[in-house]
Amino acid sequence: MRLILAALFTMTAGLSVAHAAAQQQCETLAKPVETKIASLPDMKEGKPSAQDCARASEVIKLYTSYKSQADGMNCPFAYVGGQKIGGATERAELLDDMKQAHREKCR
Repeated sequence: MRLILAALFTMTAGLSVAHAAAQQQCETLAKPVETKIASLPDMKEGKPSAQDCARASEVIKLYTSYKSQADGMNCPFAYVGGQKIGGATERAELLDDMKQAHREKCR
């Protein structure tokens, strides 16, 4: 009986470590994308400059690559208090919104 309990404890601890490692990988993958998105100017007001549009285009390309990798790793859209929130659907919606805003403002 002790052997079974020890094995269950070890499996549970292993799953916790694996979950923490997966969360760390997902957060590490997202960090450069979040930084780039945060650095973009607010494009709600007026027509953005050509430089701002070029930077937005670069971020869209970066996010497209990130989305592919994050979807492949089954990363959530975000972690809130250690809990997974959303995933591939939310990333796809954000990418579509980014592309739509770029088309409307930069063309």
